[in-house]
Amino acid sequence: GSGAEFFGFSSEIDRYMTEHAGSLLTFGASILPPGTARPAWKLSPALEAESRAFKASVPPGARLFLGLTPGPERTAAPGDWRQQLLRDWNAWMQADVLLTNLPPTLPDIFFSGGGHLNQIGQQRFTAALARELSQYLNFQ
Repeated sequence: GSGAEFFGFSSEIDRYMTEHAGSLLTFGASILPPGTARPAWKLSPALEAESRAFKASVPPGARLFLGLTPGPERTAAPGDWRQQLLRDWNAWMQADVLLTNLPPTLPDIFFSGGGHLNQIGQQRFTAALARELSQYLNFQ
């Protein structure tokens, strides 16, 4: 597929995922046509038990930060729905910090055809995430 040039042989995919805690890149850029459907994201009640179990598994003394990754600009629904979704999810998660200043959208070019952040999009979002987290973490 499109990752063949980046990864080469399949052992390189394994190495990359091992070095990046299971993360994998998706390639290409998503250029969505005007009028593309805007998803109406909702928090599924089926996630409540899983969310509460996750919170219960956080070790004592660890802080839980909760935020959402951005979506492509062309499919962004109007309004503040992402912030409400985050607050609703936090009712189950009880995070120590809500990351409400992360970008809700990024330009479509930062997403692969599958809707995931591509390599450049990951770099852009990671920089925004680092800026947001830096106010809460003491780097020494």
